[in-house]
Amino acid sequence: MIIQKAEEEKVATEVAKAAVSPEVETIAEFSVESPSPDKAPVLEVTQAAAPQEKTVTDAGSKLQIDEEHVQSIESVIHGNAISEAKYDIRELKEQISEHNEDLEELDSFMKDLKEPRGAKILRARVNKMMKKADKLLEKLDEDRKAIGEISESAADEEKKMKEERLMRVEDLIGKMQTLQKMSDDDKEEFRKILQALDEDSDGVINVNLVLHALALFGSHKELRLTAEQIKTIVEMLKKEEHIEAMKAFLAGTAPYPPSSSSSAVATSGSDFSADPAMIIKQKLSVDPTKISNKTLKNQTLNKLPTDMKQNK
Repeated sequence: MIIQKAEEEKVATEVAKAAVSPEVETIAEFSVESPSPDKAPVLEVTQAAAPQEKTVTDAGSKLQIDEEHVQSIESVIHGNAISEAKYDIRELKEQISEHNEDLEELDSFMKDLKEPRGAKILRARVNKMMKKADKLLEKLDEDRKAIGEISESAADEEKKMKEERLMRVEDLIGKMQTLQKMSDDDKEEFRKILQALDEDSDGVINVNLVLHALALFGSHKELRLTAEQIKTIVEMLKKEEHIEAMKAFLAGTAPYPPSSSSSAVATSGSDFSADPAMIIKQKLSVDPTKISNKTLKNQTLNKLPTDMKQNK
């Protein structure tokens, strides 16, 4: 009876060992020391070493991005009608290609069957329309590039005109020296005047704005202005120029921002086609003289509206 019970326990132990998965066996290994009369049996558990994590280091590859890549990325991000049409036509071509392959497979399996005449005519027309659409898209793409080149050339022309309107103070003084010999005192005096006309003190002045200011100073020769007052006047003239340009823009008679031939400069009454340095030199070299109160009153009345003149 005892022997039979021991055999049954032995069979149950073998079945339990067979049911254990191999992964569990690798994780833990059990070993039982042989019992000794002094101490009880000791169960030792040995855990398998954890697998080391794999570290993958990808060397950063250097990519060379040119202008064509940038334009392609921008066109994909922004999107346009031409690119969408190209995508639609590409899909349609793929569908037509798959249809042609299906027809070829059908012809190879069933030679007795033929494509209807109407289907052939329709397929020919579709192929013809696809070719026309490809040519139209190519033409539209060329026109878009041409328009882009025109806009770039217009921007370059506007930049060039803006650079022509701007002059450095030192360059202007250097041109004045080439036109006429100046002493150091005269040179320093011209520098102070031009620096006063440079309202933002960046060393660059707008020639048209300076000529307008000088024309205004010439009509009021009796005034004695400080450098700060001159800067304030130039700043006000600049604001007035932008206001006039905005009015013309709202009226639809001129674009905004104002062009080089602004209305404010055109009213100064000078020939601005000549060298700006020579004109500024002539205006600055005029000695201020006193004018009578009658002349000053007439100049003031000329600037007033007609109804106010009558009241005067």
